[in-house]
Order: sequence, then structure tokens, then C-alpha cells
Amino acid sequence: MRQERTVQASLFDLFAEHEIGRELKAMSDWLDEQRDLLDLAGC
Repeated sequence: MRQERTVQASLFDLFAEHEIGRELKAMSDWLDEQRDLLDLAGC
């Protein structure tokens, strides 16, 4: 029998609609574009 589940929203896709939330979103977007940093962070 199949189990029914509720899909939950991701914690990482929600940012508050105020100045700090917008800054965090901008930083997140910038970091997502910097793939080269992943290699450095893995060291």
C-alpha cells in the first residue's frame, strides 16, 4: 500500500522580505555562481 506524504518547502529557498533577507539572498546567489570556491572549501 502506498503511503501518502506532504511535500515540505525547502528551508534554503525562503528568504525574508526585509533588508537582511535581501542581502542574504544576494550572497547566496553570488556564492552559487562561484563554482571555483567549492574546490577551495573542500580543502
